Order: sequence, then C-alpha cells, then structure tokens
Amino acid sequence: MKMTELAIKKLDRFTNTDHCEREQEFIEKFIYIAPTQIEFNQGLSIENLIQIADRCHKFKGRIIGIETNPNSEYSLFVFCWEDYCDTYSPDWVWNAYMELLINNVENCIIPIMDFPSFVLDQY
Repeated sequence: MKMTELAIKKLDRFTNTDHCEREQEFIEKFIYIAPTQIEFNQGLSIENLIQIADRCHKFKGRIIGIETNPNSEYSLFVFCWEDYCDTYSPDWVWNAYMELLINNVENCIIPIMDFPSFVLDQY
C-alpha cells in the first residue's frame, strides 16, 4: 500500500523536520501575508482557497491536500491530490473546492502545501 504525499507530509510535521519548519515560515511570510494578507482563523474561508492555491503554484509549490479543521463545526473532509489525478495537476484543487461548496463548508479549510527545497533556499 502506497502512502499519499499528504500522509508523508503529516509525518514530517509530526517529527518537526527542518524542511517543514522552513516551509511553514515561507508559507506564513509569502503565501498568507504577501502581497495582501489573507485571514487564517482555524483555516481559510472558501473564498480564499483558490487565491492561496494560485499563490502556492506561482512559487512552484503544490497543494498536496485540503482538509477541514477537525475542531470546526464541519464534518471532517480530507482531499488528496492523488484521488483526482495520476500526476500532479493544479486543477485538482478546483474539484476539492467544488466538493466543499456542495457540502456547505464555508471556512475552517486547511490547505496542505509542499515546496521544494530550492524554492525555500531562494528566500
């Protein structure tokens, strides 16, 4: 059984790897804040999900998963890019976005991003 990239990323975050720390700093500084700040209160609002995905992809990152905050009022949803395509395509985010809309999830959405080391090294 092959693990999804989302599962691997969660393990890396749990063990607090150096890459994950650098990645989180990068995300906070360049994805959520610049050029304009996007509010992140227990997650994103549905209106901001596509904008964050666009910012992520412009920096050569990937949205490898999208989930709802387990402490929110919403049912737990977990979407992995591998469920939508064989090779990564940014378009998969739109499908997850539509599923969240259909299920009336308006906020508390957490995108899980992945950035290669060479991107983090540039900033």
